[in-house]
Amino acid sequence: MFQNLGILEGKLDRAVESALRTLGDKLADAFDVRKITAAASASSSGEGGGAEGATSSVPGRASGMPGAGNMAAFRATLWNNVESVLDVLHNK
Repeated sequence: MFQNLGILEGKLDRAVESALRTLGDKLADAFDVRKITAAASASSSGEGGGAEGATSSVPGRASGMPGAGNMAAFRATLWNNVESVLDVLHNK
């Protein structure tokens, strides 16, 4: 129907742009180290609090990365985020 009306290309362009925008937003949220660290800290401590004390302050280390005690929770949160991005990609 869209082909007969001559609007197929525009509709496809808008659909692809929308899907890419959604995917980009989801990727930015899923791989934000601060959000992952905060979620990992909250899940490992069993509290809803922030990431106080969850990051390492050793000189020369990347800021925002979790300390050694939170690495398992950080990995679990990261993999959950990867799974949610793949779900968005699959469902779009």
